[in-house]
Amino acid sequence: MSEVAFQSDPAELRARLKSANELDPARLPRLSHLCDAWTEEMAARVKELTTGSFEIVYQQCDVEPAPDPEDEAVAAMLIAPLLSNRFTKPSFVLADRKLVELVLATFLGCPPSPELAQSRTPSAFDQHFVRLFFAKVMETASKVFQPMASFDLSLGSFVSAAELAETLGEEPETYFLFRFEMAVGDITAPFSLALPKSFLSPHRRFLSGTPERPGIDSDEAWKKGIEASFAQSDLKIQAVLCKKKIPLSQVARFKVGATIELDVGLTSLIPLECEDRPMFRAKVGRSRDSYV
Repeated sequence: MSEVAFQSDPAELRARLKSANELDPARLPRLSHLCDAWTEEMAARVKELTTGSFEIVYQQCDVEPAPDPEDEAVAAMLIAPLLSNRFTKPSFVLADRKLVELVLATFLGCPPSPELAQSRTPSAFDQHFVRLFFAKVMETASKVFQPMASFDLSLGSFVSAAELAETLGEEPETYFLFRFEMAVGDITAPFSLALPKSFLSPHRRFLSGTPERPGIDSDEAWKKGIEASFAQSDLKIQAVLCKKKIPLSQVARFKVGATIELDVGLTSLIPLECEDRPMFRAKVGRSRDSYV
């Protein structure tokens, strides 16, 4: 019998290995769980500093290269390097300029101006509040991702797209871009925080796991309250000595003083019914002049 050799194309093999090594946010169940927790924690921490109402919504996470400095949309955004003791190279944050107006309006407790939201050039005063906002974004990121890895984040000065490209270097990394949106009234402003792929890759197994559901502890006070309320309920209990079927022809012949013979005796077990449901069987006894 002749031997058959199966050979794979080296290029195809490399492509398969590369595909297996890729991190896809859609295939990381715990990552989605962490992002939801991050959004909730972020909104709670920002509310501690504000007087106005707002909403922060998590949009999605994408794996993307560094921002293109020639992209006009990127050039029009607020940009700042993101630094960490666990990153080999800096990362970045991006925000629509409308975020400046929304942050100030929320922090100062006044309605945002649609006109200013579109045209505002952030001053040093404005940047102070935006940095305060992103401090909460970074603080909550470190807290939520703590089970995966311990790390600190800090924000550099706001820069242009070209300056960010220079900071990231000639061979920038690939990034996990976490996209959020802040809404105040009818005005919304997207913002993003990028974490390097090289930082998340070693934690693939953790991020691929299924998040554990929190245990549900019984509320003893509620339980005792229900028991006490149930103990005070009024229930109808009756003893049924016997149930006997009698044809209508016999009923028609009933006369005063007639006797109906039962199929039980005083020594038989009779059912006790609670709310018309049989529950126990008991014996007939006497208490003074009464049967019980």
